[in-house]
Amino acid sequence: MLFPKPKRKPRKDDEWGAVRLEKLRRHPRCEVCNVRATEVHHKAGRLGPLLTELSNLLSVCRECHARIHANPAWAYARGFSHRKHRANSG
Repeated sequence: MLFPKPKRKPRKDDEWGAVRLEKLRRHPRCEVCNVRATEVHHKAGRLGPLLTELSNLLSVCRECHARIHANPAWAYARGFSHRKHRANSG
């Protein structure tokens, strides 16, 4: 006997996928080198609301995404990454 597949609750992955596609639709060119963008970079991390906040996202090609992560000082200096804010402890 076949049972209907239970409906699953929406997950953050679903929301992220939709936001990612929207960012690439709005900005189809790499914001670093201007070739076709295929990835989305989080400028200030992915925790909490930063995961899906459009102002935290940068459309990039694979090569520039790798360059941003391999060269953080270069990325910070050009605004492609932002330092993560830490909560004050004490």
